[in-house]
Amino acid sequence: MKCFNTEAICDPDIHYMVDTSNYSAAKTIRLIDEQKYFTINRPRQYGKSHMLLKLAQLLKGKYYVLSMSLQAAGTAEFSSEANFIRFFDSQVARGMTLAGCPAELIALWNNPEPWGSERYDLPFSCLRNRIVQLCTASDRGIVLMVDEADSCLDNQIMINFLRVLRENYIAAGKKEERRFQSVILAGITDIKHLKVKLRPDDQHSQNSPWNIAADFNVDMSFSTEEIAGMLRDYEADHQTGMDITAMAELLREYTSGYPVLVARLCKIIDEDVLGTPGFESGAKAWSREGFLIAVKAILEEENNPLFADMLKQLSDHPELDKLLRNMLLKGKTLCYAPDDDRYQLGKLYGFLKRDGDYIRVANRIFQTRLYNHFLKQEDLDGQLEGSALDLKSRFEKNGHLDMDLVLTTFQRIYGEVYGNRIDSFLEDNGRDIFLLYLKTIINGTGHYYVEAVLSDGTRTDVVVDYKGEQFVIEMKIWRGQAYNADGEVQLVGYLNKYRLDKGWMLTFSFLKNKVQLVKDYQNYCKNKPAC
Repeated sequence: MKCFNTEAICDPDIHYMVDTSNYSAAKTIRLIDEQKYFTINRPRQYGKSHMLLKLAQLLKGKYYVLSMSLQAAGTAEFSSEANFIRFFDSQVARGMTLAGCPAELIALWNNPEPWGSERYDLPFSCLRNRIVQLCTASDRGIVLMVDEADSCLDNQIMINFLRVLRENYIAAGKKEERRFQSVILAGITDIKHLKVKLRPDDQHSQNSPWNIAADFNVDMSFSTEEIAGMLRDYEADHQTGMDITAMAELLREYTSGYPVLVARLCKIIDEDVLGTPGFESGAKAWSREGFLIAVKAILEEENNPLFADMLKQLSDHPELDKLLRNMLLKGKTLCYAPDDDRYQLGKLYGFLKRDGDYIRVANRIFQTRLYNHFLKQEDLDGQLEGSALDLKSRFEKNGHLDMDLVLTTFQRIYGEVYGNRIDSFLEDNGRDIFLLYLKTIINGTGHYYVEAVLSDGTRTDVVVDYKGEQFVIEMKIWRGQAYNADGEVQLVGYLNKYRLDKGWMLTFSFLKNKVQLVKDYQNYCKNKPAC
């Protein structure tokens, strides 16, 4: 019986997985056929290694594919050029055997006689000549795939190795020598844009060791249709009766197709939700309610490697941490600019994505996880959170969250705790004060996410999922009656979207009387013909 997998490379014989060969692999093969060198740089656990494996399978019989991973190299292998060449030699020889290269071609690579002492005394000078000899003697093109290629970019030996490949590529373009059919470097860092000193003695000039690379614009995220295909395979085995289209749309909506998040949510539903009280059948588990339990579980995971790496990157890059705090907690908007280093860094690690003219957090799961992390650090002296915790049991009635009471209680406590604070503090922190309060109430049972932020940063829409029910709250800063009326129209749009009859608007007013307005719109859409 197959299962969902989130560790290492997926195997279609034992794992349920998305088939991306119809688009992403085909588009990548075109680059290889065109003899392009390129990088596959994507965030952690985004399917890079699986992509290389799939390509090697699809290219078999057309090219000799030599696959290796620099993760297998340690400190010793990068301690000298000679040691690295010994490692590279063994990896190429192994790859040639697995690729089915002719015995005479393997023997040519392993034969030390033509090179004598140059093989390890002048290893990189000799390496280029050996690559030329190998490619000249081969009866078909040779594709070199290097996984985890960015693991040693701080090492001059790795830079020198890339320089050898680059110089061979340029010389081949001048018809002076033969080269690999294609070289593919996979990793998190985009080596193409890396600027380094190509030689240690070069004090001023910096260049990219991989500026020969073609653009790799293949979308490796899972589309709704691709996710649905994986669910159909699961359904064929288990016959749960799930609504495949609806479930695929939910998975895409919450993850934006981030591969490991899609697989993890499916794995939780299949292994942890199915069979629990209320979710005894497959149809119950693979429903919106079962899905939201999986979302709650993934948001509360403490040891998830993806989230652990996320927090590490925030610690290592304070400028990225600050940017995300401003976007999430203060509603600041980041306009897209291709040369913005902060955006490029956020994109590199999977935090950010381009959305038209603006930059957004990459997906709903990341957004909520970051909110929770930042709010935990902010805590705003814990007064309002403590008050919410004391009253938590009052907010649920007959198994339903009483959002009216949640908001009117917030209005009262907010005034008591923060009534004497200066306006600038409240305007900067109003959103996170409310989200910290809300999180305290629903923690352990439900979760929230922020649906949208206007370009001017003055409106935030919060959607709460609690025991299968949804609540939409629009948070605004008071900008006058006309602006408020416009917000009402926006709220109606969300009520229509979620097929809800009631929503709330929470307005922070910084007039002298400091009145915070809580207003609900019950059956608003039904009373408006325009809706």
